[in-house]
Amino acid sequence: MWGKIAIGTRFYADPRAEFVASLLRLAGSGLCPGDMILEPVIRWNVVTALTKVCQRFLASPCDSMLILEDDVVFNPEDLKALRNSGQEYGILSALFPARRYPFNPQVFRSMRRSKNNIENLRGIIDVEAVPFGFCLIRREVIQKITEVNGERIARWGVCDECISFCEQVRGFGFKVGMNTDVSVGHILPAIPVYWDRDDSKPRFDYDNLNK
Repeated sequence: MWGKIAIGTRFYADPRAEFVASLLRLAGSGLCPGDMILEPVIRWNVVTALTKVCQRFLASPCDSMLILEDDVVFNPEDLKALRNSGQEYGILSALFPARRYPFNPQVFRSMRRSKNNIENLRGIIDVEAVPFGFCLIRREVIQKITEVNGERIARWGVCDECISFCEQVRGFGFKVGMNTDVSVGHILPAIPVYWDRDDSKPRFDYDNLNK
C-alpha cells in the first residue's frame, strides 16, 4: 500500500488558477486520514525545488509523496485511483501529456530508441522514467536516493531532473510505472490538454474542471 500520502508541490511562478482549483478540491474531498499537504516550494530552479520538496516530505510522518507540478489539472478521484494501484512500484505516475505540439503523453519506455512510445496504453505499464506532474513516490525510494546523493537529492541530467531521478532509482532496483487508466491534464496558456488514449490524440476541454 502507499499508506499515508503527503502532497508536495513545486511553484516556479504564480500557480495557474486551474491548478489551485484542483488542489482545493483535493484538500476538500480527496484526502484520507493521515494524509497532509506540505508547504509548497516556491521560485527555485527545478532541481533545487525537487530536492527541497523531498526534504519536506522526509520531515513528515507520511509513507509516500504525491508530487505535483503547478500546471496540472486533476480531480480528487485521480489520487484515489492512483493510490489503489501499482503496489509493486517505487514510483507511479498518472498519464500526462506534453504541453507542446503534438501533445503526446510523456511515456518514456525506451530512452535509447525513442523518447515517447504511445502505443498500447492500457493499465499500468513499466517505463524507464515519468514526469513528476502527478506522481506517487514511496518514502523508501527518497530515503535511498538521499543516502547516495546526500543533501542534493535531485541532480541535473541529460534530459531533465525527473528522468535523472528515475534512472537513478531504477538503478537501486525500484520499479517505475505509469497508470494509463488515470489521466490528468496539462494546462496550456488557454486551455488544459488531456491525452485521449482511445483515439491516440490530444483532447482539449474544461469539462473536468467543473466535476
